[in-house]
Amino acid sequence: MNTEWWRIIIAILLIFLSGLFAGLTLGLMSLDLVDLHLALESENEEEAKCAKRIYPVRKKGNLLLCTLLIGNTAVNSGLSILWADIVGGLVGFAVSTLSVLILGEIIPQSICHRYGLKVGYYTVPIVRVFIFLFFPLSYPTSKLLDWFLGQEPLHRYSKRQLKSLVKMQGPNLESVTEGNLHGLSSEETELLGSALEFAQKKVEEIMTPLERVFMLDENSHLNFKTLTLIFQSGHSRIPVYSGTRDNIIGILFTKDLVLIDPDDDISLKTVLSFFHREIQFVFHETTLDVMLKEFKSGRGHLAVIYKVNNEGPTDPFYQNIGIVTLEDVIEEIIGSEIVDETDVYPNNATEEKVWRRRKIDTEVLKMFDPGAHLEDHLSHNEILVVASYLCHNISAFSSSILSYDILIRMLKDCQVVEFHKDVEKTQGEDSDRVAHLVFKRGVPAVEAVLIIYGKLKITAGSEGFVSQVGPWTMLGIRALTDEIYAPDFTAEILEYPLRILKIHRRLYRQALKRSSSSSSSSSETELISNTTV
Repeated sequence: MNTEWWRIIIAILLIFLSGLFAGLTLGLMSLDLVDLHLALESENEEEAKCAKRIYPVRKKGNLLLCTLLIGNTAVNSGLSILWADIVGGLVGFAVSTLSVLILGEIIPQSICHRYGLKVGYYTVPIVRVFIFLFFPLSYPTSKLLDWFLGQEPLHRYSKRQLKSLVKMQGPNLESVTEGNLHGLSSEETELLGSALEFAQKKVEEIMTPLERVFMLDENSHLNFKTLTLIFQSGHSRIPVYSGTRDNIIGILFTKDLVLIDPDDDISLKTVLSFFHREIQFVFHETTLDVMLKEFKSGRGHLAVIYKVNNEGPTDPFYQNIGIVTLEDVIEEIIGSEIVDETDVYPNNATEEKVWRRRKIDTEVLKMFDPGAHLEDHLSHNEILVVASYLCHNISAFSSSILSYDILIRMLKDCQVVEFHKDVEKTQGEDSDRVAHLVFKRGVPAVEAVLIIYGKLKITAGSEGFVSQVGPWTMLGIRALTDEIYAPDFTAEILEYPLRILKIHRRLYRQALKRSSSSSSSSSETELISNTTV
Protein backbone atom coordinates (compact mmCIF):
# COMPACT_ATOMS: atom_id res chain seq x y z
CA MET A 1 0.00 0.00 0.00
CA ASN A 2 2.87 2.36 0.85
CA THR A 3 4.37 1.63 -2.57
CA GLU A 4 1.11 2.62 -4.35
CA TRP A 5 0.94 5.97 -2.56
CA TRP A 6 4.54 6.63 -3.39
CA ARG A 7 3.81 6.04 -7.07
CA ILE A 8 0.77 8.32 -6.98
CA ILE A 9 2.84 11.14 -5.44
CA ILE A 10 5.48 10.68 -8.16
CA ALA A 11 2.74 10.68 -10.83
CA ILE A 12 1.32 13.95 -9.52
CA LEU A 13 4.81 15.47 -9.55
CA LEU A 14 5.36 14.27 -13.13
CA ILE A 15 2.02 15.76 -14.23
CA PHE A 16 3.09 19.08 -12.73
CA LEU A 17 6.45 18.92 -14.55
CA SER A 18 4.72 17.95 -17.81
CA GLY A 19 2.47 20.98 -17.53
CA LEU A 20 5.45 23.19 -16.68
CA PHE A 21 7.50 22.04 -19.66
CA ALA A 22 4.57 22.18 -22.09
CA GLY A 23 3.43 25.60 -20.85
CA LEU A 24 6.92 27.11 -20.93
CA THR A 25 7.57 25.69 -24.41
CA LEU A 26 4.64 27.69 -25.71
CA GLY A 27 4.90 30.63 -23.32
CA LEU A 28 8.63 31.37 -23.54
CA MET A 29 9.19 30.41 -27.15
CA SER A 30 6.25 32.56 -28.26
CA LEU A 31 7.96 35.59 -26.72
CA ASP A 32 9.74 37.07 -29.69
CA LEU A 33 13.08 38.76 -28.99
CA VAL A 34 11.67 41.96 -30.51
CA ASP A 35 8.73 41.80 -28.12
CA LEU A 36 11.12 41.38 -25.19
CA HIS A 37 13.18 44.36 -26.40
CA LEU A 38 10.01 46.44 -26.48
CA ALA A 39 8.99 45.18 -23.05
CA LEU A 40 12.38 46.24 -21.66
CA GLU A 41 11.59 49.82 -22.77
CA SER A 42 8.02 49.65 -21.50
CA GLU A 43 6.60 52.33 -19.20
CA ASN A 44 5.11 49.50 -17.15
CA GLU A 45 7.78 48.80 -14.52
CA GLU A 46 6.48 45.31 -13.76
CA GLU A 47 6.52 44.32 -17.43
CA ALA A 48 10.06 45.68 -17.85
CA LYS A 49 11.19 43.76 -14.75
CA CYS A 50 9.78 40.48 -16.10
CA ALA A 51 11.40 40.99 -19.51
CA LYS A 52 14.76 41.76 -17.93
CA ARG A 53 14.81 38.39 -16.14
CA ILE A 54 13.51 36.34 -19.09
CA TYR A 55 15.62 37.86 -21.88
CA PRO A 56 19.02 36.21 -21.07
CA VAL A 57 17.39 32.75 -21.06
CA ARG A 58 15.17 33.36 -24.09
CA LYS A 59 18.13 34.70 -26.05
CA LYS A 60 19.55 31.14 -26.14
CA GLY A 61 16.63 30.00 -28.27
CA ASN A 62 17.69 26.53 -29.44
CA LEU A 63 19.25 25.56 -26.09
CA LEU A 64 16.04 26.58 -24.27
CA LEU A 65 13.86 24.73 -26.78
CA CYS A 66 15.91 21.52 -26.54
CA THR A 67 15.86 21.65 -22.72
CA LEU A 68 12.08 22.07 -22.52
CA LEU A 69 11.34 19.41 -25.16
CA ILE A 70 13.74 16.89 -23.61
CA GLY A 71 12.18 17.46 -20.19
CA ASN A 72 8.62 17.25 -21.58
CA THR A 73 9.32 14.04 -23.50
CA ALA A 74 11.05 12.37 -20.56
CA VAL A 75 8.30 13.30 -18.11
CA ASN A 76 5.46 12.16 -20.38
CA SER A 77 7.20 8.83 -21.08
CA GLY A 78 7.79 8.25 -17.38
CA LEU A 79 4.20 9.21 -16.58
CA SER A 80 2.80 6.65 -19.07
CA ILE A 81 4.93 3.87 -17.60
CA LEU A 82 4.03 4.83 -14.05
CA TRP A 83 0.24 4.88 -14.68
CA ALA A 84 0.47 1.52 -16.44
CA ASP A 85 2.10 0.04 -13.33
CA ILE A 86 -0.44 1.61 -10.98
CA VAL A 87 -3.78 0.85 -12.69
CA GLY A 88 -2.91 -1.63 -15.42
CA GLY A 89 -2.65 -1.59 -19.22
CA LEU A 90 -5.75 -0.11 -20.89
CA VAL A 91 -6.90 1.91 -17.90
CA GLY A 92 -3.36 3.21 -17.41
CA PHE A 93 -3.23 4.32 -21.04
CA ALA A 94 -6.54 6.18 -20.72
CA VAL A 95 -5.65 7.82 -17.39
CA SER A 96 -2.18 8.77 -18.63
CA THR A 97 -3.51 10.26 -21.87
CA LEU A 98 -6.26 12.31 -20.17
CA SER A 99 -3.99 13.56 -17.39
CA VAL A 100 -1.25 14.59 -19.86
CA LEU A 101 -3.76 16.15 -22.28
CA ILE A 102 -5.78 18.15 -19.75
CA LEU A 103 -3.39 18.80 -16.88
CA GLY A 104 -0.12 18.66 -18.81
CA GLU A 105 -1.01 20.42 -22.07
CA ILE A 106 -4.30 22.30 -22.38
CA ILE A 107 -4.50 24.07 -19.02
CA PRO A 108 -0.81 25.09 -18.65
CA GLN A 109 -0.48 26.15 -22.27
CA SER A 110 -3.62 28.29 -22.03
CA ILE A 111 -2.25 30.00 -18.92
CA CYS A 112 1.28 30.48 -20.26
CA HIS A 113 0.05 31.75 -23.62
CA ARG A 114 -1.87 34.59 -21.96
CA TYR A 115 0.46 35.32 -19.03
CA GLY A 116 3.78 34.33 -20.58
CA LEU A 117 5.80 37.20 -19.05
CA LYS A 118 4.58 36.68 -15.50
CA VAL A 119 4.86 32.86 -15.61
CA GLY A 120 8.30 33.11 -17.20
CA TYR A 121 9.46 35.60 -14.55
CA TYR A 122 8.66 33.18 -11.68
CA THR A 123 9.84 29.99 -13.42
CA VAL A 124 13.16 31.21 -14.90
CA PRO A 125 15.14 29.92 -11.87
CA ILE A 126 13.58 26.44 -12.35
CA VAL A 127 14.36 26.55 -16.08
CA ARG A 128 18.00 27.38 -15.33
CA VAL A 129 18.20 24.26 -13.12
CA PHE A 130 16.88 22.04 -15.92
CA ILE A 131 19.25 23.65 -18.45
CA PHE A 132 22.10 22.61 -16.15
CA LEU A 133 20.71 19.07 -15.65
CA PHE A 134 20.01 18.38 -19.35
CA PHE A 135 23.06 20.28 -20.61
CA PRO A 136 25.04 17.17 -21.78
CA LEU A 137 22.19 16.25 -24.14
CA SER A 138 20.56 19.60 -24.92
CA TYR A 139 23.74 21.54 -25.70
CA PRO A 140 25.02 19.32 -28.55
CA THR A 141 21.51 19.16 -29.99
CA SER A 142 21.14 22.96 -29.89
CA LYS A 143 24.52 23.40 -31.58
CA LEU A 144 23.44 21.09 -34.40
CA LEU A 145 20.32 23.24 -34.83
CA ASP A 146 22.44 26.38 -34.82
CA TRP A 147 24.64 24.89 -37.48
CA PHE A 148 21.76 23.76 -39.71
CA LEU A 149 19.29 26.61 -39.13
CA GLY A 150 21.50 29.42 -37.90
CA GLN A 151 20.89 31.77 -35.00
CA GLU A 152 17.31 32.85 -34.36
CA PRO A 153 16.76 36.05 -36.42
CA LEU A 154 15.12 39.20 -35.07
CA HIS A 155 11.76 39.65 -36.70
CA ARG A 156 11.66 42.85 -38.73
CA TYR A 157 8.54 44.52 -40.12
CA SER A 158 8.16 46.13 -43.50
CA LYS A 159 6.77 49.66 -43.66
CA ARG A 160 3.42 48.33 -44.83
CA GLN A 161 3.32 45.90 -41.92
CA LEU A 162 4.27 48.67 -39.50
CA LYS A 163 1.45 50.83 -40.85
CA SER A 164 -1.01 47.96 -40.37
CA LEU A 165 0.33 47.48 -36.85
CA VAL A 166 -0.20 51.18 -36.12
CA LYS A 167 -3.78 50.95 -37.40
CA MET A 168 -4.41 47.97 -35.14
CA GLN A 169 -3.35 50.09 -32.17
CA GLY A 170 -5.74 52.87 -33.18
CA PRO A 171 -9.36 53.46 -32.17
CA ASN A 172 -10.93 50.32 -33.66
CA LEU A 173 -14.46 49.80 -32.35
CA GLU A 174 -14.22 46.01 -32.69
CA SER A 175 -11.06 45.79 -30.58
CA VAL A 176 -11.83 48.39 -27.89
CA THR A 177 -12.68 46.50 -24.75
CA GLU A 178 -12.28 47.16 -21.07
CA GLY A 179 -8.77 45.75 -21.21
CA ASN A 180 -7.72 47.65 -24.32
CA LEU A 181 -8.22 51.35 -23.65
CA HIS A 182 -4.66 52.63 -23.98
CA GLY A 183 -4.18 52.55 -27.75
CA LEU A 184 -3.35 55.39 -30.12
CA SER A 185 -5.74 58.23 -30.85
CA SER A 186 -7.00 58.74 -34.41
CA GLU A 187 -4.68 61.77 -34.81
CA GLU A 188 -1.65 59.76 -33.65
CA THR A 189 -2.57 56.86 -35.94
CA GLU A 190 -2.85 59.18 -38.93
CA LEU A 191 0.41 60.98 -38.15
CA LEU A 192 2.44 57.76 -37.72
CA GLY A 193 0.93 56.22 -40.84
CA SER A 194 1.76 59.32 -42.90
CA ALA A 195 5.32 59.43 -41.55
CA LEU A 196 5.85 55.80 -42.65
CA GLU A 197 4.56 56.50 -46.15
CA PHE A 198 6.00 59.92 -46.98
CA ALA A 199 9.46 58.61 -48.01
CA GLN A 200 7.89 56.72 -50.95
CA LYS A 201 6.06 59.77 -52.29
CA LYS A 202 7.54 62.01 -54.95
CA VAL A 203 7.62 65.78 -55.05
CA GLU A 204 5.47 65.80 -58.18
CA GLU A 205 2.56 64.42 -56.12
CA ILE A 206 2.53 67.33 -53.66
CA MET A 207 3.81 70.23 -55.76
CA THR A 208 1.91 73.42 -56.57
CA PRO A 209 1.63 73.71 -60.40
CA LEU A 210 3.16 76.85 -61.91
CA GLU A 211 -0.23 78.11 -63.13
CA ARG A 212 -1.32 78.45 -59.48
CA VAL A 213 1.93 79.97 -58.19
CA PHE A 214 2.06 83.68 -57.35
CA MET A 215 4.98 84.97 -59.40
CA LEU A 216 6.46 88.31 -60.51
CA ASP A 217 7.92 89.40 -63.83
CA GLU A 218 11.55 90.49 -63.63
CA ASN A 219 10.55 93.76 -65.33
CA SER A 220 8.17 94.67 -62.50
CA HIS A 221 8.76 97.78 -60.42
CA LEU A 222 8.35 97.76 -56.66
CA ASN A 223 5.78 100.52 -56.53
CA PHE A 224 2.80 100.64 -54.22
CA LYS A 225 0.67 98.46 -56.50
CA THR A 226 3.26 95.68 -56.71
CA LEU A 227 4.02 95.79 -52.98
CA THR A 228 0.28 95.59 -52.28
CA LEU A 229 0.02 92.44 -54.42
CA ILE A 230 2.98 90.92 -52.56
CA PHE A 231 1.42 91.83 -49.21
CA GLN A 232 -1.94 90.30 -50.13
CA SER A 233 -0.34 87.09 -51.47
CA GLY A 234 0.93 86.29 -47.97
CA HIS A 235 4.02 84.43 -49.25
CA SER A 236 7.49 84.80 -47.79
CA ARG A 237 9.25 83.63 -50.98
CA ILE A 238 8.13 84.62 -54.47
CA PRO A 239 9.51 83.15 -57.73
CA VAL A 240 10.54 85.66 -60.40
CA TYR A 241 10.31 84.76 -64.10
CA SER A 242 11.62 86.19 -67.33
CA GLY A 243 9.45 86.11 -70.43
CA THR A 244 7.39 82.95 -69.71
CA ARG A 245 6.28 81.66 -66.33
CA ASP A 246 8.29 78.44 -66.65
CA ASN A 247 11.54 80.43 -67.02
CA ILE A 248 12.23 81.10 -63.33
CA ILE A 249 15.36 83.18 -62.85
CA GLY A 250 15.25 84.16 -59.18
CA ILE A 251 13.56 84.08 -55.80
CA LEU A 252 12.40 87.22 -54.02
CA PHE A 253 12.22 87.14 -50.21
CA THR A 254 9.57 89.49 -48.86
CA LYS A 255 11.88 90.37 -45.96
CA ASP A 256 14.19 91.92 -48.58
CA LEU A 257 11.52 94.59 -49.11
CA VAL A 258 11.49 95.95 -45.55
CA LEU A 259 13.51 99.04 -46.45
CA ILE A 260 11.98 99.55 -49.90
CA ASP A 261 10.10 102.83 -50.38
CA PRO A 262 7.29 102.43 -52.95
CA ASP A 263 7.82 106.05 -54.03
CA ASP A 264 11.32 105.13 -55.26
CA ASP A 265 9.82 102.77 -57.88
CA ILE A 266 12.85 100.45 -57.69
CA SER A 267 13.19 97.80 -60.38
CA LEU A 268 12.78 94.17 -59.27
CA LYS A 269 15.92 93.31 -61.23
CA THR A 270 17.90 95.64 -58.96
CA VAL A 271 16.73 93.86 -55.80
CA LEU A 272 17.46 90.42 -57.29
CA SER A 273 20.98 91.42 -58.33
CA PHE A 274 21.67 92.84 -54.89
CA PHE A 275 20.65 89.82 -52.79
CA HIS A 276 21.52 86.93 -55.18
CA ARG A 277 19.08 84.42 -53.67
CA GLU A 278 19.92 80.85 -54.72
CA ILE A 279 17.30 78.89 -56.71
CA GLN A 280 17.00 75.21 -55.84
CA PHE A 281 15.94 72.90 -58.69
CA VAL A 282 14.88 69.26 -58.13
CA PHE A 283 13.80 66.50 -60.50
CA HIS A 284 10.10 65.61 -60.41
CA GLU A 285 10.83 62.02 -59.26
CA THR A 286 12.76 63.12 -56.17
CA THR A 287 11.33 61.41 -53.08
CA LEU A 288 10.15 63.43 -50.11
CA ASP A 289 12.77 62.05 -47.71
CA VAL A 290 15.52 63.32 -50.04
CA MET A 291 13.68 66.64 -50.42
CA LEU A 292 13.45 67.00 -46.64
CA LYS A 293 17.22 66.48 -46.32
CA GLU A 294 17.78 69.19 -48.93
CA PHE A 295 15.58 71.64 -47.06
CA LYS A 296 17.30 70.79 -43.77
CA SER A 297 20.70 71.46 -45.32
CA GLY A 298 19.93 75.19 -45.31
CA ARG A 299 19.91 75.79 -49.07
CA GLY A 300 16.34 77.09 -48.90
CA HIS A 301 12.75 76.21 -48.09
CA LEU A 302 11.42 76.44 -51.66
CA ALA A 303 12.45 74.38 -54.67
CA VAL A 304 11.48 74.52 -58.35
CA ILE A 305 10.46 71.16 -59.84
CA TYR A 306 11.44 70.25 -63.39
CA LYS A 307 11.07 67.26 -65.71
CA VAL A 308 12.13 66.19 -69.19
CA ASN A 309 9.64 67.27 -71.85
CA ASN A 310 9.58 64.71 -74.68
CA GLU A 311 6.48 66.06 -76.40
CA GLY A 312 6.58 67.67 -79.81
CA PRO A 313 8.97 67.41 -82.75
CA THR A 314 11.82 69.22 -80.96
CA ASP A 315 14.57 67.59 -78.94
CA PRO A 316 13.78 66.76 -75.28
CA PHE A 317 14.38 69.62 -72.89
CA TYR A 318 14.03 70.38 -69.19
CA GLN A 319 10.83 72.19 -68.25
CA ASN A 320 9.85 73.72 -64.90
CA ILE A 321 6.41 72.43 -63.85
CA GLY A 322 5.84 73.57 -60.25
CA ILE A 323 7.25 74.40 -56.84
CA VAL A 324 7.45 72.55 -53.54
CA THR A 325 8.04 74.07 -50.11
CA LEU A 326 9.10 72.80 -46.70
CA GLU A 327 5.52 73.31 -45.54
CA ASP A 328 4.29 70.91 -48.25
CA VAL A 329 6.69 68.19 -47.05
CA ILE A 330 5.74 68.69 -43.39
CA GLU A 331 2.05 68.43 -44.32
CA GLU A 332 2.73 64.99 -45.82
CA ILE A 333 4.60 63.88 -42.69
CA ILE A 334 1.81 64.88 -40.31
CA GLY A 335 -0.92 63.72 -42.69
CA SER A 336 -2.97 66.92 -42.67
CA GLU A 337 -2.98 70.34 -44.27
CA ILE A 338 -1.54 73.38 -42.51
CA VAL A 339 -3.91 76.17 -43.51
CA ASP A 340 -2.62 79.60 -42.50
CA GLU A 341 -4.25 83.01 -42.77
CA THR A 342 -3.16 83.55 -46.36
CA ASP A 343 -3.78 80.14 -47.95
CA VAL A 344 -6.23 80.12 -50.84
CA TYR A 345 -5.77 76.43 -51.73
CA PRO A 346 -5.32 74.29 -48.58
CA ASN A 347 -4.96 71.08 -50.60
CA ASN A 348 -2.84 70.88 -53.75
CA ALA A 349 -4.49 67.63 -54.86
CA THR A 350 -8.18 68.49 -54.52
CA GLU A 351 -7.72 72.25 -55.18
CA GLU A 352 -10.29 72.92 -52.48
CA LYS A 353 -10.48 76.66 -51.90
CA VAL A 354 -10.53 78.42 -48.56
CA TRP A 355 -13.16 81.13 -48.33
CA ARG A 356 -12.32 83.67 -45.67
CA ARG A 357 -12.64 87.39 -45.23
CA ARG A 358 -9.34 89.24 -45.50
CA LYS A 359 -8.30 90.86 -42.27
CA ILE A 360 -6.75 93.84 -44.10
CA ASP A 361 -9.16 95.52 -46.50
CA THR A 362 -7.82 97.03 -49.71
CA GLU A 363 -9.53 100.30 -48.85
CA VAL A 364 -7.41 100.52 -45.71
CA LEU A 365 -4.24 99.92 -47.71
CA LYS A 366 -5.02 102.98 -49.80
CA MET A 367 -4.34 105.12 -46.75
CA PHE A 368 -0.65 104.34 -47.23
CA ASP A 369 -0.67 104.90 -51.01
CA PRO A 370 0.43 108.46 -51.90
CA GLY A 371 -0.63 107.94 -55.51
CA ALA A 372 -4.19 106.87 -54.79
CA HIS A 373 -7.07 109.24 -55.49
CA LEU A 374 -8.71 109.79 -52.11
CA GLU A 375 -11.81 111.70 -51.06
CA ASP A 376 -11.92 114.70 -48.72
CA HIS A 377 -13.34 112.45 -45.98
CA LEU A 378 -12.21 109.16 -44.54
CA SER A 379 -13.80 105.94 -45.83
CA HIS A 380 -15.56 103.62 -43.40
CA ASN A 381 -12.57 101.29 -43.01
CA GLU A 382 -10.17 104.22 -42.67
CA ILE A 383 -12.36 105.65 -39.88
CA LEU A 384 -12.09 102.35 -37.98
CA VAL A 385 -8.29 102.35 -38.30
CA VAL A 386 -7.91 106.01 -37.25
CA ALA A 387 -10.38 105.62 -34.35
CA SER A 388 -8.48 102.60 -33.04
CA TYR A 389 -5.20 104.54 -33.23
CA LEU A 390 -6.55 107.64 -31.49
CA CYS A 391 -8.31 105.90 -28.61
CA HIS A 392 -5.27 103.76 -27.82
CA ASN A 393 -2.47 106.33 -28.32
CA ILE A 394 -3.84 109.85 -27.75
CA SER A 395 -5.12 110.56 -24.23
CA ALA A 396 -7.62 113.21 -25.43
CA PHE A 397 -9.47 110.47 -27.34
CA SER A 398 -9.25 107.66 -24.77
CA SER A 399 -12.40 105.66 -24.04
CA SER A 400 -12.57 107.16 -20.52
CA ILE A 401 -13.07 110.64 -22.05
CA LEU A 402 -14.74 109.96 -25.38
CA SER A 403 -17.07 107.12 -26.29
CA TYR A 404 -15.73 104.98 -29.12
CA ASP A 405 -19.02 105.11 -31.06
CA ILE A 406 -19.17 108.90 -30.75
CA LEU A 407 -15.51 109.14 -31.82
CA ILE A 408 -16.37 107.26 -35.01
CA ARG A 409 -19.32 109.59 -35.69
CA MET A 410 -17.03 112.60 -35.15
CA LEU A 411 -14.41 111.29 -37.59
CA LYS A 412 -17.07 110.99 -40.30
CA ASP A 413 -17.40 114.79 -40.24
CA CYS A 414 -13.69 115.55 -40.12
CA GLN A 415 -12.01 116.91 -43.23
CA VAL A 416 -9.13 115.24 -45.06
CA VAL A 417 -6.72 117.53 -46.93
CA GLU A 418 -4.10 116.53 -49.49
CA PHE A 419 -1.13 118.60 -50.64
CA HIS A 420 0.62 117.73 -53.89
CA LYS A 421 3.86 119.03 -55.24
CA ASP A 422 2.22 121.07 -58.00
CA VAL A 423 0.57 123.26 -55.32
CA GLU A 424 3.86 125.01 -54.71
CA LYS A 425 3.68 126.67 -58.12
CA THR A 426 1.55 129.60 -56.91
CA GLN A 427 1.71 133.32 -57.63
CA GLY A 428 4.48 135.07 -55.79
CA GLU A 429 7.06 133.89 -53.32
CA ASP A 430 5.03 134.82 -50.20
CA SER A 431 1.93 132.95 -51.33
CA ASP A 432 4.15 130.00 -52.21
CA ARG A 433 5.56 130.06 -48.69
CA VAL A 434 2.08 130.12 -47.12
CA ALA A 435 0.99 127.18 -49.27
CA HIS A 436 3.69 125.07 -47.61
CA LEU A 437 2.58 125.76 -44.02
CA VAL A 438 0.26 123.59 -41.95
CA PHE A 439 0.89 125.49 -38.68
CA LYS A 440 2.53 128.90 -38.28
CA ARG A 441 4.08 130.02 -35.03
CA GLY A 442 1.93 132.57 -33.16
CA VAL A 443 -1.04 132.23 -35.54
CA PRO A 444 -4.17 130.95 -33.71
CA ALA A 445 -5.43 127.50 -34.74
CA VAL A 446 -8.73 125.72 -34.06
CA GLU A 447 -7.86 122.34 -35.57
CA ALA A 448 -5.60 119.46 -34.56
CA VAL A 449 -3.87 117.58 -37.35
CA LEU A 450 -3.11 113.86 -37.80
CA ILE A 451 -0.55 113.04 -40.51
CA ILE A 452 -1.65 110.02 -42.59
CA TYR A 453 1.33 110.06 -44.98
CA GLY A 454 4.00 112.54 -45.94
CA LYS A 455 6.40 114.50 -43.70
CA LEU A 456 6.47 117.88 -41.98
CA LYS A 457 9.44 119.99 -40.94
CA ILE A 458 8.95 121.39 -37.42
CA THR A 459 10.73 124.58 -36.38
CA ALA A 460 10.21 125.25 -32.65
CA GLY A 461 11.47 127.50 -29.87
CA SER A 462 13.34 130.78 -29.93
CA GLU A 463 16.46 128.99 -31.07
CA GLY A 464 14.66 127.55 -34.10
CA PHE A 465 15.14 123.89 -33.23
CA VAL A 466 14.37 121.81 -36.38
CA SER A 467 12.95 118.27 -36.47
CA GLN A 468 10.89 116.03 -38.75
CA VAL A 469 7.62 114.21 -38.13
CA GLY A 470 5.95 111.57 -40.29
CA PRO A 471 2.81 109.43 -40.57
CA TRP A 472 0.61 108.87 -37.51
CA THR A 473 1.86 111.97 -35.72
CA MET A 474 -0.67 114.23 -33.97
CA LEU A 475 0.04 117.99 -33.97
CA GLY A 476 -1.79 120.85 -32.25
CA ILE A 477 -3.75 118.70 -29.82
CA ARG A 478 -4.19 121.71 -27.49
CA ALA A 479 -6.27 123.43 -30.17
CA LEU A 480 -9.08 121.08 -29.17
CA THR A 481 -8.97 121.82 -25.44
CA ASP A 482 -7.80 125.47 -25.12
CA GLU A 483 -10.12 128.40 -25.81
CA ILE A 484 -7.36 130.24 -27.63
CA TYR A 485 -4.44 128.28 -29.02
CA ALA A 486 -1.47 129.67 -30.89
CA PRO A 487 1.24 127.07 -31.67
CA ASP A 488 4.81 127.82 -30.60
CA PHE A 489 6.14 126.05 -33.68
CA THR A 490 5.91 126.19 -37.44
CA ALA A 491 4.98 123.07 -39.42
CA GLU A 492 6.13 123.17 -43.03
CA ILE A 493 5.58 120.51 -45.68
CA LEU A 494 8.81 118.59 -46.21
CA GLU A 495 7.70 115.63 -48.31
CA TYR A 496 4.98 115.45 -50.94
CA PRO A 497 2.31 114.24 -51.27
CA LEU A 498 1.02 115.07 -47.81
CA ARG A 499 -2.31 113.82 -46.50
CA ILE A 500 -3.63 115.04 -43.18
CA LEU A 501 -6.81 114.66 -41.14
CA LYS A 502 -8.11 117.89 -39.56
CA ILE A 503 -10.12 117.61 -36.33
CA HIS A 504 -11.98 120.87 -35.56
CA ARG A 505 -12.39 122.10 -31.99
CA ARG A 506 -16.16 122.45 -32.50
CA LEU A 507 -16.53 118.79 -33.57
CA TYR A 508 -14.39 117.58 -30.70
CA ARG A 509 -16.36 119.54 -28.06
CA GLN A 510 -19.68 118.38 -29.50
CA ALA A 511 -18.41 114.82 -29.23
CA LEU A 512 -17.40 115.41 -25.60
CA LYS A 513 -20.90 116.69 -24.76
CA ARG A 514 -22.57 113.72 -26.43
CA SER A 515 -20.26 111.32 -24.63
CA SER A 516 -20.94 113.05 -21.28
CA SER A 517 -24.72 112.95 -21.87
CA SER A 518 -24.55 109.30 -22.84
CA SER A 519 -22.60 108.48 -19.65
CA SER A 520 -25.10 110.38 -17.46
CA SER A 521 -28.06 108.59 -19.02
CA SER A 522 -26.39 105.23 -18.47
CA SER A 523 -25.71 106.07 -14.80
CA GLU A 524 -29.31 107.18 -14.21
CA THR A 525 -30.66 104.03 -15.83
CA GLU A 526 -28.41 101.87 -13.69
CA LEU A 527 -29.46 103.77 -10.51
CA ILE A 528 -33.18 103.34 -11.31
CA SER A 529 -32.64 99.64 -12.01
CA ASN A 530 -30.84 99.10 -8.69
CA THR A 531 -33.53 101.04 -6.79
CA THR A 532 -36.29 98.94 -8.36
CA VAL A 533 -34.54 95.76 -7.40
